[in-house]
Amino acid sequence: MGWIRQIRYITLRSMRARSRRYLLSGFGIVIGVATMLSIGIANKAALDSIVILFESTSGKAQLMVTSSNDENTGFSQSLKQTVENFAAIKSASAIISEFTILSDDAPTEFTFGILGTSTEGLLLNGIEPTTDQVIRDYTITEGQFIDGNHTGYQVILVDKYAENKSIEVGDWIGILTPNGVVQVEVLGLIAREGPGQTNNGAFGVLHLEVMQELFNREGIIDQIDILTFNANPTESELGQLKNDLQDRLGDNYSINFPSARGDRMNQMLQSYQIGLNFMSGVAGLLVGIVLARGMTQLMEVILNQSLAGVEVPVENLISSWLIGILVTFLAAGIPAWQAGRISPMEALHVRGKTSEGWLIRTGWKFGLVLFVFSAILLIINPFPYDVQFRLGSMTVFGLFGGATMLIPSSIGIWERSSRPVLHLLFGSSGELGSRNVQRSRQRTTLTVAALMVGVAMVVITRGMTDSFAGDLEEWISAYMGGDIYASSSIPLRSDVGRRIESVAGVEAVAPLRYFTIEWLQPGGALNEINFMAIDPKTYTKVTKFIFSDENIDEADALRKLQEGGGVFISTVLAEKFDLSSGDEIAIRTRTGFEKFDVIAVVVDFYNQGLVVQGSWDDMRRYFRINDASTFLISIDPSYSVSGVLQDIDDLYGQRYRLMLEANQTIRAKIGTLMDQAFSMFDVMALISIVVGALGIVNTLTMSVIERTQEIGMLRAIGMTRIQVIRMVLAEALLIGVLGGLLGLFTGTILARIIFIGMNTMSGYRLTFVLPVEGLIISFVGAIVISLVAAIFPSRRAANIKILEAVHYE
Repeated sequence: MGWIRQIRYITLRSMRARSRRYLLSGFGIVIGVATMLSIGIANKAALDSIVILFESTSGKAQLMVTSSNDENTGFSQSLKQTVENFAAIKSASAIISEFTILSDDAPTEFTFGILGTSTEGLLLNGIEPTTDQVIRDYTITEGQFIDGNHTGYQVILVDKYAENKSIEVGDWIGILTPNGVVQVEVLGLIAREGPGQTNNGAFGVLHLEVMQELFNREGIIDQIDILTFNANPTESELGQLKNDLQDRLGDNYSINFPSARGDRMNQMLQSYQIGLNFMSGVAGLLVGIVLARGMTQLMEVILNQSLAGVEVPVENLISSWLIGILVTFLAAGIPAWQAGRISPMEALHVRGKTSEGWLIRTGWKFGLVLFVFSAILLIINPFPYDVQFRLGSMTVFGLFGGATMLIPSSIGIWERSSRPVLHLLFGSSGELGSRNVQRSRQRTTLTVAALMVGVAMVVITRGMTDSFAGDLEEWISAYMGGDIYASSSIPLRSDVGRRIESVAGVEAVAPLRYFTIEWLQPGGALNEINFMAIDPKTYTKVTKFIFSDENIDEADALRKLQEGGGVFISTVLAEKFDLSSGDEIAIRTRTGFEKFDVIAVVVDFYNQGLVVQGSWDDMRRYFRINDASTFLISIDPSYSVSGVLQDIDDLYGQRYRLMLEANQTIRAKIGTLMDQAFSMFDVMALISIVVGALGIVNTLTMSVIERTQEIGMLRAIGMTRIQVIRMVLAEALLIGVLGGLLGLFTGTILARIIFIGMNTMSGYRLTFVLPVEGLIISFVGAIVISLVAAIFPSRRAANIKILEAVHYE
């Protein structure tokens, strides 16, 4: 085993002698592994939090019954008896839900998430204490839970919410109801876990009968949670019970698994995760965990939902670690293989030179095939349902790999073409530096490839963000139409709009109402989407629709929408399900499924684009809803927006708990949110550039070390330190130009291809924008970073002592 000790000794001695190079190489690996691990942790935290949220708030419920129409309409409480008559059902618990605010609270501010705008408030659930506690586990932290009997106006709050509002057990608090402010006693507090996580902890529980009385909903409930005698039914058994209930109750009700809501949220995250997973595959462990905390905080902003703390998943930890080791061995494999092929006689000569392998000499042929094949595969996109984009990422790596294998055979062409320019910039030293890139084509290739990937990431990032931002900003300008956006934590009667319109300076008021509906997809499956009800006459006075067909007669389309029986559909729905003007869609209403004509296709990204627009009259006729969720307010140009906003607030703000904000301010907030969401992609691109810069430092340092004797001889015959620095800078500049140009080429191609792929998977059809600014920034950045990275190696070369260098072995 003596040879093992010898190898260990030689290895350790080499590491001590070249500690800086090992640190640079190790740091590059740390960054790459950290990036992959952090994204894996952040994605898992987001998905797990959503699953945990819905599972914990649903408790042990195995099925739930809701109205097939808008969630706020509810249904008769007598239906519970019908459900309980099923032999397989052990327990059925009725629930009613209402949003409100405390009477002492000021109107809340807008918050933004992937579902659109919302206003925060207190969510109250009316429950049947005896049956609900069988299904859900409430952890009492202080006081007691409500009794099974209707004993009075008593509420249970989440302890964190009560603490933030300075509320204690025994206090009487005022809550806003349709009948005005009502005082209720705080009977107890529950932990923010399980059902206490509902509505981010802004949650309370009252007796069902109390809730029905306070909110004028006697005999009405919103949901029935079901628990079967069999605690662990098979999927087929539960599916059969679901079908039996649906057949018995009819189309006016929806029977769902509690996890269906979590699945819906997971689908909304797909577009964001596609990009993160791809970027992570391009780029530790402790650094990764730190980065994950930042990414998790970003996901909280995007989702408008608190996520669980950073938890390191073992599978991500192991996979990131193994990938780091694998990459290290692969990076060392080629040099080790080449070193093993050096003959003893060749090794005895200091200037002995090994012949370049076939991969360097003829690998361009395989690289060209791989590049073209990968590009074609990405364009065809045979994996549109690969949610995590793993197959697509592998193909992207194939495209980068093919481009990398094309570099060695083209280095000579690049060097000869750039030689005159480098001579012009750096004199004869520039020409020497230019020639040096060919002396180790393998190392130069890997360095150029790393820089190429970094530049390509910048181009891809800019291409994606610029393309998304362009269409989103246009839609937001229409969606946030008018000058003032008014909403509330409680439903608003339609006459509130007329009162606001009477305020001096108000030019027009357009009511909006969003609610959830079920529509029958062309394939026969049911899917939940949003219905946006508008009054076409007032809506067009405040804002406009963005029609996908520029030749459409807008006046005629709006007239048809006003007449009823028709809807506008989003471009997302149109492209996902191949729908267009003149088609019909089936929507479940209060009286069953109704056919609606597709009047036009419009750009709308609310609720991830799963939305249709219908008339206010159709909402009242088919869904029996007559309240607004939002008012868009247009102000006379001769009046001050801030002044009119203050007048509306003084007259009606407190009475209707209005949240009023100028649209210009809201657009700025949305812009900030978009910047935060896109910033993570910029971080990924920056990390790729940093890795490329470390590669340049390493390559130039190696080049200087290998040419120590040569540099010493050049210094001996008169080359100055400045000329030595120029020689190294010229080599770095050529590497930067080569990596930058190849990065622009591959990045532009990939940006276009990935954009098409993401459109296919997400259902969007955004307009691709060539990121001209990104192209310039990334190319200039590649050159600057290359020159900066050359500072240390060039100074090292310039400071070589002549006598020591001449005798260097």
